Amino acid sequence: MIKCKTSKEIGGMGHSMKRKEDARFIQGHGNYIDDIKLPGMLYMKIVRRPYAYAKIKNIDASKALAIPAW
Repeated sequence: MIKCKTSKEIGGMGHSMKRKEDARFIQGHGNYIDDIKLPGMLYMKIVRRPYAYAKIKNIDASKALAIPAW
């Protein structure tokens, strides 16, 4: 068992802390990043190479470049 050196009022390392956002998320009133929709919003997908030390020889960016810039 770890003995805390600070009091509960001060908090710090070893003390549990009450999170301020818990109540609103538990009650269904919280906003997640995926809930935010903005005009002109784009989405991105990250693709990782299947082999750790493989070299990427080329990337076909034609579909991405075809999206009109705003």
